[in-house]
Parts: sequence; C-alpha cells; structure tokens
Amino acid sequence: MIDRPDPQGPPPGRSEAEARMAADLEYSMEHARRVPIPRLFQKSFDGPFKTCIGCAEPLEALPPYLIVKEIRGSETIVEYAVCASCHQELEAQYSEESRACINALFRDRVDFRRRFDDLIASGRTWKAWVETCILTGERRTPESEFQAVAFCYENDLILSSWPYIIAGPGLRMFEACLSPTTLELRDRFIRQRLGLPSIFSDHPATRLKPPHAG
Repeated sequence: MIDRPDPQGPPPGRSEAEARMAADLEYSMEHARRVPIPRLFQKSFDGPFKTCIGCAEPLEALPPYLIVKEIRGSETIVEYAVCASCHQELEAQYSEESRACINALFRDRVDFRRRFDDLIASGRTWKAWVETCILTGERRTPESEFQAVAFCYENDLILSSWPYIIAGPGLRMFEACLSPTTLELRDRFIRQRLGLPSIFSDHPATRLKPPHAG
C-alpha cells in the first residue's frame, strides 16, 4: 500500500468526508493500471465503442471516457460510451439534491482507497472489480440486474476505483436518490440518442450515474 499525506483540510464548500472521498478517488487514479477493454465493456454485437453518445466524436480523439452498460441476466438493456465533457455537461443539469444524495450514498458506503488497494493487492484480474455491488457488497449472479460502469482511455480499461457494478438493493438506493426532474432529464438524454421507446424509463438501472467528487 502506498502512503499518501492527509489533506490539510477540506476545500471551501466541502465537508471533510467529501474531501476524503475526492482525495481517495484521485489517489486511485494516480496509481491506476491499464488493461485492454474486456468483452463486458464492449458493445454486445459490434466490438469496442467508437463514438460518444453525446457529441458523436470518435472516442480515440477524446479525453478519458465512461462506458455504461445496463444488464438484466444475460440481456443487455442499454449500453453506451460518453466522453468526460458530455458527462459533466449532463451532470451539471441534475438537481442539486440528486447530486448531493448520490455523493452521500457513495461517501457513506464506499471506501475508495481501501477498495483500490485491496483489489490491487489481491493480484486478481479486472473481473474482481465487478464481482460484487460497490454499495452493498452483494455478489452478482447470472440472474442479476445491474449497471456496470468503466473508466477508459483510448483502448484500455483503467483499473482504479472503477470499474464497478451496482446491483440489487443498490439500484433501489439510487432510485430513491434521484428526483423526478433528474430522472426524466437523464432518461430523455439517453432515449433520444439511442432511439429507445419511452418504456426505457421503466428500467430503474438506466437512471443511475457514477458519483461526482470533483
């Protein structure tokens, strides 16, 4: 485990717990490892993602990007890649209450630094990152409904605090966090770009998003 000095205090407007979460996320990125993007984080039928769902620009020409997949059992419900800029632009439109609730959920339930150090120390492959729900520790089964989130750069998966999955009760925790306005905004953003029908909004997993500690 690599030691890191404690911060001198939280930045203005942030609690100590929020500052710690941000510092732990930064720590995991500084010491991250890179592996080729595995099949789980590629398109179901067409191989690696090529463009951002938001701006439609080639991912290879963009900064690091997120891959999100919503899976129920063996069926992929939704899958897309979104560049950091488009993700941040979308997230900025979410209600303050929704963002605060999600950050609090991760802050109270996830020790990002310990998670990263334990996974790296285990010497296991990327699969160890997505075996259990990051919020509850519940193990994923072949029948599980879950969201998988990965942070990628070029053709590599970044092993840091990401990737992770949210499954079972974790999905319901997210659902309770997000306001109706935020749910509709995110659903509409994805539906319009993927050409999905309105029934898409009936899937709770599609309403999730990664925590934002910045």
